[in-house]
Amino acid sequence: WLVLYKTRKQAFCTVCFKKLNSFSKCGDDAFISIGMNNWKDCPGKLDVHEKSNYHRECVYKVHAYTSQVSVDVQLQQNKEIKQAINHSCFLEQLKCIQYLMRQGLIKGHTDDESNFQKLFELVSTSRHNKEIKQRLKKKCRYTSHNIINEKIKEMYRQAFLKLMDKVKQSEIFSVVIDETRDVSGHEQLMFAVRWVGNNYEVAVEFLGYGCTKMDATSLLNRIKDVLLQMGLDLKNIRGQTYDGASVLQGKTSGVATLLRTNPKALSIHCLNHSLTLVLQEAAKSCLMVRSALEAVHEVHNIIHASAK
Repeated sequence: WLVLYKTRKQAFCTVCFKKLNSFSKCGDDAFISIGMNNWKDCPGKLDVHEKSNYHRECVYKVHAYTSQVSVDVQLQQNKEIKQAINHSCFLEQLKCIQYLMRQGLIKGHTDDESNFQKLFELVSTSRHNKEIKQRLKKKCRYTSHNIINEKIKEMYRQAFLKLMDKVKQSEIFSVVIDETRDVSGHEQLMFAVRWVGNNYEVAVEFLGYGCTKMDATSLLNRIKDVLLQMGLDLKNIRGQTYDGASVLQGKTSGVATLLRTNPKALSIHCLNHSLTLVLQEAAKSCLMVRSALEAVHEVHNIIHASAK
Protein backbone atom coordinates (compact mmCIF):
# COMPACT_ATOMS: atom_id res chain seq x y z
CA TRP A 1 0.00 0.00 0.00
CA LEU A 2 3.05 2.31 0.19
CA VAL A 3 3.97 4.27 -2.95
CA LEU A 4 6.94 6.61 -3.51
CA TYR A 5 6.59 9.66 -5.75
CA LYS A 6 10.11 10.21 -7.09
CA THR A 7 9.50 13.75 -8.32
CA ARG A 8 8.33 14.94 -4.89
CA LYS A 9 10.44 12.43 -2.95
CA GLN A 10 7.51 11.69 -0.71
CA ALA A 11 5.71 8.49 0.27
CA PHE A 12 1.93 8.08 0.26
CA CYS A 13 -0.53 5.41 1.30
CA THR A 14 -2.38 4.42 -1.90
CA VAL A 15 -5.38 3.14 0.03
CA CYS A 16 -5.83 6.22 2.19
CA PHE A 17 -4.84 8.57 -0.62
CA LYS A 18 -8.02 7.70 -2.48
CA LYS A 19 -9.89 9.27 0.47
CA LEU A 20 -12.55 6.60 0.44
CA ASN A 21 -13.01 7.36 4.11
CA SER A 22 -13.06 11.15 3.82
CA PHE A 23 -15.61 11.52 6.64
CA SER A 24 -13.21 10.09 9.21
CA LYS A 25 -11.25 12.59 11.30
CA CYS A 26 -8.47 10.27 12.40
CA GLY A 27 -6.46 10.16 9.21
CA ASP A 28 -2.72 10.81 9.11
CA ASP A 29 -2.08 13.69 6.68
CA ALA A 30 1.54 12.58 6.28
CA PHE A 31 0.44 9.57 4.24
CA ILE A 32 -2.68 11.12 2.68
CA SER A 33 -2.25 14.69 1.48
CA ILE A 34 1.13 16.09 2.56
CA GLY A 35 3.24 13.02 2.01
CA MET A 36 5.84 11.46 4.32
CA ASN A 37 9.47 12.54 3.80
CA ASN A 38 10.89 12.07 7.30
CA TRP A 39 12.89 8.98 6.45
CA LYS A 40 14.54 8.79 9.89
CA ASP A 41 11.23 8.07 11.66
CA CYS A 42 9.73 6.23 8.65
CA PRO A 43 9.69 2.65 10.10
CA GLY A 44 7.82 3.68 13.22
CA LYS A 45 5.33 5.88 11.40
CA LEU A 46 4.62 3.13 8.85
CA ASP A 47 3.81 0.71 11.66
CA VAL A 48 1.57 3.24 13.42
CA HIS A 49 -0.29 4.14 10.22
CA GLU A 50 -0.80 0.53 9.24
CA LYS A 51 -2.40 -0.23 12.63
CA SER A 52 -4.56 2.90 12.68
CA ASN A 53 -8.34 2.57 12.46
CA TYR A 54 -8.43 4.97 9.53
CA HIS A 55 -6.11 2.82 7.43
CA ARG A 56 -7.89 -0.40 8.35
CA GLU A 57 -11.25 1.10 7.45
CA CYS A 58 -9.91 2.27 4.12
CA VAL A 59 -8.43 -1.17 3.38
CA TYR A 60 -11.78 -2.78 4.20
CA LYS A 61 -13.68 -0.38 1.94
CA VAL A 62 -11.25 -0.81 -0.94
CA HIS A 63 -11.53 -4.59 -0.66
CA ALA A 64 -15.33 -4.42 -0.49
CA TYR A 65 -15.46 -2.08 -3.47
CA THR A 66 -13.14 -4.11 -5.68
CA SER A 67 -14.72 -7.49 -4.81
CA GLN A 68 -18.29 -6.33 -5.31
CA VAL A 69 -19.94 -7.41 -8.55
CA SER A 70 -21.52 -4.61 -10.55
CA VAL A 71 -25.27 -4.42 -11.04
CA ASP A 72 -24.97 -5.11 -14.78
CA VAL A 73 -23.00 -8.27 -14.14
CA GLN A 74 -25.49 -9.44 -11.50
CA LEU A 75 -28.42 -8.87 -13.85
CA GLN A 76 -26.64 -10.73 -16.64
CA GLN A 77 -25.83 -13.65 -14.33
CA ASN A 78 -29.46 -13.89 -13.17
CA LYS A 79 -30.59 -13.78 -16.77
CA GLU A 80 -28.22 -16.61 -17.73
CA ILE A 81 -29.41 -18.71 -14.77
CA LYS A 82 -33.06 -18.27 -15.79
CA GLN A 83 -32.20 -19.13 -19.39
CA ALA A 84 -30.45 -22.32 -18.27
CA ILE A 85 -33.47 -23.33 -16.15
CA ASN A 86 -35.90 -22.62 -18.99
CA HIS A 87 -33.70 -24.55 -21.40
CA SER A 88 -33.61 -27.54 -19.04
CA CYS A 89 -37.41 -27.47 -18.63
CA PHE A 90 -37.85 -27.21 -22.40
CA LEU A 91 -35.66 -30.26 -23.01
CA GLU A 92 -37.61 -32.25 -20.42
CA GLN A 93 -40.83 -31.29 -22.18
CA LEU A 94 -39.46 -32.49 -25.51
CA LYS A 95 -38.39 -35.80 -23.95
CA CYS A 96 -41.90 -36.32 -22.54
CA ILE A 97 -43.48 -35.46 -25.89
CA GLN A 98 -41.15 -37.80 -27.77
CA TYR A 99 -41.87 -40.67 -25.39
CA LEU A 100 -45.66 -40.20 -25.55
CA MET A 101 -45.62 -39.87 -29.33
CA ARG A 102 -43.76 -43.16 -29.65
CA GLN A 103 -46.40 -44.82 -27.46
CA GLY A 104 -49.33 -43.07 -29.16
CA LEU A 105 -50.45 -41.51 -25.86
CA ILE A 106 -49.85 -37.81 -26.42
CA LYS A 107 -53.53 -36.82 -26.49
CA GLY A 108 -55.83 -36.24 -23.54
CA HIS A 109 -59.32 -34.95 -22.84
CA THR A 110 -58.09 -31.67 -21.31
CA ASP A 111 -54.78 -29.82 -21.04
CA ASP A 112 -54.63 -30.17 -17.25
CA GLU A 113 -55.43 -33.90 -17.25
CA SER A 114 -53.55 -34.87 -20.39
CA ASN A 115 -51.00 -37.68 -20.45
CA PHE A 116 -48.28 -35.14 -21.18
CA GLN A 117 -49.17 -33.02 -18.16
CA LYS A 118 -49.20 -36.02 -15.82
CA LEU A 119 -45.91 -37.37 -17.17
CA PHE A 120 -44.33 -33.93 -16.86
CA GLU A 121 -45.51 -33.73 -13.25
CA LEU A 122 -44.01 -37.16 -12.62
CA VAL A 123 -40.67 -36.02 -14.02
CA SER A 124 -40.79 -32.95 -11.78
CA THR A 125 -40.93 -35.12 -8.64
CA SER A 126 -37.33 -36.18 -9.22
CA ARG A 127 -34.86 -34.60 -6.83
CA HIS A 128 -32.83 -33.38 -9.79
CA ASN A 129 -35.78 -31.49 -11.32
CA LYS A 130 -36.77 -29.00 -8.64
CA GLU A 131 -36.81 -26.23 -11.24
CA ILE A 132 -39.49 -28.07 -13.23
CA LYS A 133 -41.65 -28.41 -10.13
CA GLN A 134 -41.41 -24.66 -9.55
CA ARG A 135 -42.15 -24.04 -13.23
CA LEU A 136 -45.40 -26.03 -13.01
CA LYS A 137 -46.65 -23.68 -10.29
CA LYS A 138 -46.45 -20.70 -12.62
CA LYS A 139 -49.25 -19.56 -14.89
CA CYS A 140 -47.07 -19.43 -18.03
CA ARG A 141 -46.10 -23.10 -18.31
CA TYR A 142 -46.24 -23.39 -22.12
CA THR A 143 -48.03 -26.75 -21.91
CA SER A 144 -51.28 -26.01 -23.77
CA HIS A 145 -52.30 -28.24 -26.66
CA ASN A 146 -51.54 -25.51 -29.22
CA ILE A 147 -47.97 -25.09 -27.98
CA ILE A 148 -47.52 -28.87 -27.76
CA ASN A 149 -48.65 -29.18 -31.39
CA GLU A 150 -46.11 -26.53 -32.41
CA LYS A 151 -43.35 -28.46 -30.64
CA ILE A 152 -44.44 -31.69 -32.34
CA LYS A 153 -44.33 -30.01 -35.75
CA GLU A 154 -40.85 -28.66 -35.06
CA MET A 155 -39.65 -32.09 -33.90
CA TYR A 156 -41.10 -33.59 -37.08
CA ARG A 157 -39.35 -30.96 -39.19
CA GLN A 158 -35.98 -31.69 -37.57
CA ALA A 159 -36.44 -35.44 -38.09
CA PHE A 160 -37.52 -34.77 -41.67
CA LEU A 161 -34.34 -32.78 -42.36
CA LYS A 162 -32.15 -35.60 -41.01
CA LEU A 163 -34.03 -38.09 -43.17
CA MET A 164 -33.48 -35.93 -46.25
CA ASP A 165 -29.73 -35.87 -45.63
CA LYS A 166 -29.61 -39.68 -45.43
CA VAL A 167 -31.58 -40.18 -48.65
CA LYS A 168 -29.55 -37.55 -50.51
CA GLN A 169 -26.34 -39.38 -49.64
CA SER A 170 -27.70 -42.48 -51.36
CA GLU A 171 -28.82 -40.45 -54.44
CA ILE A 172 -31.04 -43.23 -55.85
CA PHE A 173 -34.11 -44.51 -54.01
CA SER A 174 -37.47 -46.24 -54.32
CA VAL A 175 -40.94 -45.24 -53.14
CA VAL A 176 -43.62 -47.38 -51.49
CA ILE A 177 -47.10 -45.89 -51.72
CA ASP A 178 -50.49 -47.03 -50.46
CA GLU A 179 -53.86 -45.57 -49.58
CA THR A 180 -55.19 -46.00 -46.09
CA ARG A 181 -57.67 -44.57 -43.59
CA ASP A 182 -57.01 -43.48 -40.04
CA VAL A 183 -59.24 -44.25 -37.05
CA SER A 184 -61.49 -41.28 -37.82
CA GLY A 185 -61.97 -42.45 -41.41
CA HIS A 186 -59.91 -39.77 -43.14
CA GLU A 187 -58.06 -40.78 -46.29
CA GLN A 188 -54.29 -40.76 -46.00
CA LEU A 189 -51.43 -41.36 -48.35
CA MET A 190 -48.88 -43.79 -46.96
CA PHE A 191 -45.54 -42.72 -48.40
CA ALA A 192 -42.33 -44.58 -47.62
CA VAL A 193 -38.82 -44.08 -48.98
CA ARG A 194 -36.47 -47.03 -49.41
CA TRP A 195 -32.75 -46.65 -50.04
CA VAL A 196 -29.38 -48.30 -49.42
CA GLY A 197 -27.13 -46.73 -46.79
CA ASN A 198 -23.37 -46.32 -46.73
CA ASN A 199 -22.93 -49.74 -45.09
CA TYR A 200 -25.03 -51.40 -47.81
CA GLU A 201 -27.92 -51.74 -45.40
CA VAL A 202 -31.44 -51.30 -46.74
CA ALA A 203 -33.33 -48.55 -44.91
CA VAL A 204 -37.03 -47.72 -45.08
CA GLU A 205 -38.62 -44.63 -43.55
CA PHE A 206 -42.36 -44.09 -43.36
CA LEU A 207 -43.95 -40.70 -44.02
CA GLY A 208 -47.71 -40.20 -43.72
CA TYR A 209 -49.45 -37.45 -45.64
CA GLY A 210 -53.03 -36.33 -46.01
CA CYS A 211 -54.58 -36.13 -49.45
CA THR A 212 -57.90 -34.44 -50.22
CA LYS A 213 -58.45 -36.29 -53.49
CA MET A 214 -57.52 -39.91 -54.12
CA ASP A 215 -57.55 -39.96 -57.93
CA ALA A 216 -54.38 -40.82 -59.84
CA THR A 217 -53.55 -37.25 -60.86
CA SER A 218 -53.96 -35.90 -57.32
CA LEU A 219 -51.85 -38.71 -55.87
CA LEU A 220 -49.14 -38.12 -58.46
CA ASN A 221 -49.06 -34.39 -57.70
CA ARG A 222 -48.87 -35.18 -53.99
CA ILE A 223 -45.95 -37.55 -54.56
CA LYS A 224 -44.13 -34.89 -56.56
CA ASP A 225 -44.76 -32.35 -53.78
CA VAL A 226 -43.30 -34.71 -51.19
CA LEU A 227 -40.20 -35.35 -53.29
CA LEU A 228 -39.84 -31.61 -53.85
CA GLN A 229 -40.03 -30.95 -50.09
CA MET A 230 -37.34 -33.55 -49.52
CA GLY A 231 -35.16 -32.06 -52.24
CA LEU A 232 -35.19 -35.34 -54.20
CA ASP A 233 -35.17 -35.54 -57.98
CA LEU A 234 -37.87 -37.59 -59.68
CA LYS A 235 -35.22 -38.86 -62.11
CA ASN A 236 -33.42 -40.70 -59.29
CA ILE A 237 -36.34 -43.05 -58.55
CA ARG A 238 -35.36 -46.63 -59.33
CA GLY A 239 -38.42 -48.43 -58.01
CA GLN A 240 -42.08 -47.83 -57.21
CA THR A 241 -44.29 -50.23 -55.29
CA TYR A 242 -48.08 -50.18 -54.97
CA ASP A 243 -50.93 -52.56 -54.26
CA GLY A 244 -53.30 -53.76 -56.98
CA ALA A 245 -55.70 -50.80 -56.86
CA SER A 246 -56.56 -49.45 -60.29
CA VAL A 247 -55.86 -45.87 -59.24
CA LEU A 248 -52.28 -46.91 -58.48
CA GLN A 249 -51.54 -49.75 -60.91
CA GLY A 250 -53.97 -48.88 -63.73
CA LYS A 251 -52.48 -49.46 -67.18
CA THR A 252 -53.94 -46.30 -68.71
CA SER A 253 -54.24 -43.71 -65.92
CA GLY A 254 -52.67 -45.25 -62.81
CA VAL A 255 -49.99 -43.54 -60.77
CA ALA A 256 -47.40 -46.10 -61.90
CA THR A 257 -48.25 -45.36 -65.54
CA LEU A 258 -48.07 -41.61 -65.04
CA LEU A 259 -44.65 -41.99 -63.43
CA ARG A 260 -43.26 -43.66 -66.53
CA THR A 261 -41.78 -40.31 -67.51
CA ASN A 262 -38.80 -41.82 -65.70
CA PRO A 263 -38.19 -45.14 -67.51
CA LYS A 264 -35.80 -46.29 -64.77
CA ALA A 265 -38.57 -46.23 -62.14
CA LEU A 266 -39.50 -49.91 -62.23
CA SER A 267 -43.05 -50.60 -61.02
CA ILE A 268 -43.51 -53.70 -58.84
CA HIS A 269 -46.66 -55.05 -57.27
CA CYS A 270 -46.23 -55.07 -53.49
CA LEU A 271 -45.07 -58.54 -52.41
CA ASN A 272 -46.73 -58.23 -49.01
CA HIS A 273 -50.02 -57.35 -50.66
CA SER A 274 -49.66 -60.31 -53.01
CA LEU A 275 -49.01 -62.58 -50.04
CA THR A 276 -52.13 -61.20 -48.34
CA LEU A 277 -54.24 -62.05 -51.38
CA VAL A 278 -52.81 -65.57 -51.45
CA LEU A 279 -53.57 -66.07 -47.75
CA GLN A 280 -57.13 -64.80 -48.23
CA GLU A 281 -57.76 -67.29 -51.00
CA ALA A 282 -56.15 -70.08 -48.98
CA ALA A 283 -58.27 -69.22 -45.93
CA LYS A 284 -61.47 -69.60 -47.96
CA SER A 285 -60.68 -73.26 -48.54
CA CYS A 286 -60.60 -73.96 -44.78
CA LEU A 287 -64.02 -73.87 -43.12
CA MET A 288 -62.66 -73.20 -39.62
CA VAL A 289 -60.51 -70.27 -40.71
CA ARG A 290 -63.27 -68.88 -42.91
CA SER A 291 -65.77 -69.01 -40.04
CA ALA A 292 -63.33 -67.29 -37.68
CA LEU A 293 -62.66 -64.49 -40.16
CA GLU A 294 -66.39 -64.01 -40.76
CA ALA A 295 -66.98 -63.79 -37.00
CA VAL A 296 -64.25 -61.18 -36.63
CA HIS A 297 -65.70 -59.23 -39.55
CA GLU A 298 -69.19 -59.26 -38.02
CA VAL A 299 -67.86 -58.12 -34.64
CA HIS A 300 -66.05 -55.27 -36.37
CA ASN A 301 -69.23 -54.20 -38.13
CA ILE A 302 -71.18 -54.23 -34.85
CA ILE A 303 -68.55 -52.14 -33.05
CA HIS A 304 -68.23 -49.73 -35.97
CA ALA A 305 -72.01 -49.23 -36.22
CA SER A 306 -72.48 -48.88 -32.46
CA ALA A 307 -73.33 -45.41 -31.13
CA LYS A 308 -70.87 -45.93 -28.27
